[in-house]
Amino acid sequence: RKNISLLPIPVKQMKHAGRINNIEFSPEGDVFITAGADGSVCGWQVSDGENLFCADSPGAVNDAVFSPTEKIVVTGDSEGNVQIINADSGVIETQLAFGSPIQDVDIQKSGKFAAVTSDDDRITLIDLKARKKGFFLEGTKIKFAAFSPNGLQVTTGSGNGMVSLWTLNSAGQPLESRKHIGEILALEFSPNGFYIVTGGVDGAVVVTDTKTGDEKFRGIHDDQVKDIAFNPAGTWFVTVSNDRKIRVWDINNGRQILTMSTSNFVQTVEVSADGQWIATTGDDKTVRVWNASTGT
Repeated sequence: RKNISLLPIPVKQMKHAGRINNIEFSPEGDVFITAGADGSVCGWQVSDGENLFCADSPGAVNDAVFSPTEKIVVTGDSEGNVQIINADSGVIETQLAFGSPIQDVDIQKSGKFAAVTSDDDRITLIDLKARKKGFFLEGTKIKFAAFSPNGLQVTTGSGNGMVSLWTLNSAGQPLESRKHIGEILALEFSPNGFYIVTGGVDGAVVVTDTKTGDEKFRGIHDDQVKDIAFNPAGTWFVTVSNDRKIRVWDINNGRQILTMSTSNFVQTVEVSADGQWIATTGDDKTVRVWNASTGT
C-alpha cells in the first residue's frame, strides 16, 4: 500500500458521550485530560488509556488545562463557570461564576495566573493561589488568549482576523495586526516566545515574529484550522483542520514534516511533554494518540 504514513493507525482511542472540545497532557506527560461537550472533564493514563477520573460541570466544557506547577486542572464551561479540579483525584476544589460563557483558558508557566476568555470580550486573570478573580483586559470579538513563555505578555485572536499582543505591566494599548480573513480559531506562542502561530476560518496558518510583527511564513489547509500545538523544543508545531488532516510543520522553513489523515473533522491537538506523542480528537468523539516521529 502506497503512502502508508498518510493513513496511520493511532496508538490509543478514548471516547466521551459528546464531542471532545480539548485535550491537554500533564506536565509529566503520563496523563492527559479531555474536555467534553457532555459536561465532563476526564483524566486518562497515556500508557494504556485507563480512565482515572471524570468530573462534572454545569455546562459543556469548552477548555481544560493543567497547571504547570500545581496538581490542579482549570476548566471553563458554556454556562460561565470556571472550576479548579484536583488533578490526582478529580475532586472539584473551587468554582467561580462568570456572567458569560467561557471559551478559552490558559495558565502562566509560573502557575500564578490563569487567563480566562469569555463571550463578553473580556480576558479575566484569575489568581490561582488566592483562587479569586483579578484584573481584566477588554477587546473586540476576542476568542482566544495565550500567555507568552515568560508570562509578561498575552496574545489574543479575534473574530475579525486581528492578532493582538498585550504587555501585562504596561497601561498602553496592545500591538495589533490583521493576519486572517475572518475569525481566528487557534493561536499559540512558540516555546521561546519568538513567534506566534495562528489559524483561522480562511484555512491559513500564519507564523508571526513577536518582535517585529512581520510574517515569517504562511501555510494552508483546505478548510478552517481548528487548533495548534508546539513540541517542547519549539522546532515544529502541529495544526489540525476540518479538512481531516493533521499537519506537522518545521518552524524554521515552513516545510511539512508529516501529514496524517482521519475520516472525520479534527478539532483539537496536543503534544506530550516529552515530544513523543501527538493526541488529536474530532467530531467522532474519539481521542487518537500518534507517534510524533513517524505519524503512526
